[in-house]
Order: sequence, then structure tokens, then C-alpha cells
Amino acid sequence: MLGPQAQVRVAPFAMQAIGGWLMQFMQWGMDVVLRMFPESASRKNVAKYFPLVEQALNEAGLLDTRIKVFAYATVRAESASFRPIPEELCRLNTMKTVEVQAITEPNLKNLAAVSNAIIKTWGFDDRYGRYNHRMGNLQRGQAEQYKGRGFIQLTGKDNYQRMAKELPLPELLVKPDLALDPQVAARILARFIQASLKSIDAALEAGRLEKARALVNGGTHGMNHFLPAYQLGMSLVSPRDSADRSAWA
Repeated sequence: MLGPQAQVRVAPFAMQAIGGWLMQFMQWGMDVVLRMFPESASRKNVAKYFPLVEQALNEAGLLDTRIKVFAYATVRAESASFRPIPEELCRLNTMKTVEVQAITEPNLKNLAAVSNAIIKTWGFDDRYGRYNHRMGNLQRGQAEQYKGRGFIQLTGKDNYQRMAKELPLPELLVKPDLALDPQVAARILARFIQASLKSIDAALEAGRLEKARALVNGGTHGMNHFLPAYQLGMSLVSPRDSADRSAWA
């Protein structure tokens, strides 16, 4: 056992070591999110929109640090520039017909013709046509009308209708571009996470990050952006906040 004088001499070094350990972590705030969005253009948008997103998360009761890191990693996966964006046309949302005349093998040519007929009949070659007959898009044109928008990509008439009711913001259904308004987009992000909070937290607790991602996205699209952002954010913040989690039960 150390004597009193030795303890006095050791104490400053012990305190210095503890202080060094604590300095490895950052207090939750914009500085953490800036590290998760390293590009200069993204960082400008973080400075601009972080207060709106943070306010929406706080008002939804999403105060836990891990959930906040998850929320911003979700934004990283769906709008890496940290601004509300409209979904662009791509192969994931729009199908193309096959050039039948370029095919010489008869069986393949017939198969391509049948495939084209199905694509045309169901409107899968419309703009955002892969969303036809899904997510409440029952009429031609609704797939484009209710394409993805926001910090996360709110997609499909059913989801627009749901957010119009839950925010509440009834005009969202008839004016879907409102999902591009930064304040509205922030509230949509918060509401989607709030709706599945218990399941998301359980998945994060178990290290099942793909499942947590799917609870918001419906799949694992964007995991290549989500995963490093989430892991970086969690490496920067101090151990879990002592939030009152009994309210989640």
C-alpha cells in the first residue's frame, strides 16, 4: 500500500491519465456531425441545416446519443450532401426495354419481346416506373409524383399520406415537394426513426446495423455510406448518455 505522500505524488499522474482518456471523446454536437460529412460542400450544409435536424430530433424525444448518430448516418446514406434532395432517375427506379432488333437468337428475341410487353403494360418504363403498383402508387404518374424526397427519401403515396397525417401536414399529399423544405424534411426524418425507435435501438444494441438501416430504408441501400459514418460517429462520442429509456417501453 502506498503511503499518504506517495498517494499525493501519484494522484496528479492518475488525473492526467483519466483526463487524457476523456479527451479521446467529443461532446455531442455539430463537430461530431461535421466529421461524419467530410466533404467541403457537405460541411457547409451541415452548418446550415444541423440546427433544424437537431431540433426535430429533440422535439421527437430522440435524445440518446447513439440514436442521434444513427439518424445522421442515415442522412449520410440517403443525402450525402446533407441537404434535402429529390430522387434522380436511375436503374433502381426506372426500367428500360430491350432493343429486340439487336438480338439474333430467335428464342432470346421472343423472350425479349415478351419482357418488353410486360414492362410497357405495367408502366415499368415510366419515369420512376419501378414504383408503379407499389407503396400506394395505383395510378400512372403517381410513381413520379411521389418519388423520393428529403434528407431521407420519402417515397410512395402511402408514405406521403402517412407523413401528412402524422406530422400533421395535410398539404404534403397534394404538394409533395414540401418534403424538400428543410424543416419538413427534418421532421420526416425524426418521425420515421421515432416510429421504429424500440426496434432500431434493439438492432443497434445487438450490432445488427443492416437491420437497423432496413427499419428506415426498407432495405440496405446505402450501407456503404451508412456504416462508416455510423462507426466514425460512435467512435467520437462519449459512452452512452444516461437518457431515460423507460419512456421507450
